[in-house]
Amino acid sequence: MSLKATQNVRSFIADLDCVASDPAGAVHRLAVALGRTSGVADVSRIILRHVAGALRASGAALAVPGPAVPFSLIATHGAPQLAMQALRSTLNARGETGSTSQSDPGFGRVLLQEITGGGQVLGIISLAERLDSRPFTRADAAVLRALMAPAALAFEREAIRRQAAAFARAAAIDPVSGLYNRRHFHSRLQEELQRAERRDSTVALLMIDLDDFKRVNDTYGHGAGDATIRAAASIIRRSVRPFDICTRYGGEEFAVVMPDGSDVIAETVAERIRSRISAWRAADDAFGALQITPRVCYTRPPTETQRTSVFLEVDQVSLKGGSERIFTGWMFADSPALNAIDHPVYDIWLVDCKQSSDIPPPPNAAASSSEAPAEPSSEALPSAPDTTTTQADAPTQ
Repeated sequence: MSLKATQNVRSFIADLDCVASDPAGAVHRLAVALGRTSGVADVSRIILRHVAGALRASGAALAVPGPAVPFSLIATHGAPQLAMQALRSTLNARGETGSTSQSDPGFGRVLLQEITGGGQVLGIISLAERLDSRPFTRADAAVLRALMAPAALAFEREAIRRQAAAFARAAAIDPVSGLYNRRHFHSRLQEELQRAERRDSTVALLMIDLDDFKRVNDTYGHGAGDATIRAAASIIRRSVRPFDICTRYGGEEFAVVMPDGSDVIAETVAERIRSRISAWRAADDAFGALQITPRVCYTRPPTETQRTSVFLEVDQVSLKGGSERIFTGWMFADSPALNAIDHPVYDIWLVDCKQSSDIPPPPNAAASSSEAPAEPSSEALPSAPDTTTTQADAPTQ
């Protein structure tokens, strides 16, 4: 061994002697280090490093309670083979008896200690073989118990942080759809609008509504309604970009905030959502021929001029020949075109449209009309005589 290596070993042993002679200082240093660390994995590594140094252990292992198993190994230090073997034996015995024996802490080559807090076992630590080849003593066990105090506080702090994160997520998530709720939508929309203003970028917004959703609940029950909401939410989530914000706005209404979303992106995603929801069928035979159709609206550029405005009277014509007035009012057309209107059961095609009406338009119609052509283009409306409005329905294929 070289002279430099010998000096390093002697310095290391001197440090260990200093730690062993000052257990209160070791506890303080561990507490300070844990105060600067977050995350169960990092906390576990800091604990093992300080404890192994204070007790001159060549190897150490730490297990904590897991969500799927009672305990799982989370961190090791040094040469952990013997420490891991002793820890596994202890965990197996704990599974059979329901507790870990504290009457025999395992003096000798291995030292075991539970980390407890609030009446719960937060972890189990195992130390193996001192560097000076001496057995662990009762004094070592006392030092280990003292070091477990800041370790327990750190684990309790991490548990509180996990609970707080879970509560915060539960407060922002709709329980039926699994999407963000309306409160989170307003918060994130405001953030994205402010970010877009700072960066001189754009934000697109999609609003999705399921047609005649009350009929689903009335016909098939609220269980079918919840299943439909979950299916629509899943389709929306899979149809957007990973960083888009999907929310359930309320009832059968959904909203998607799209940072840096252009009108082309919004229109493409909107059509993707509409077509996928329209093609969805319930997997449960008890729901029969349950089918839903969506309406998807998306933001348009503020500089885009309206193509035309027209007064419409739309009648729904049933397959048996009956008719029912379902729309009367002014429509400002750009998307969809004036020759088709969405309907939950049928595609309604406008056959004839009046060019004037006794019912006055809304206040903003005059300004819109000055920017748009007075007469609808032949592309927007089929040619028709200037008479009353009539409609004919064709079942959706």
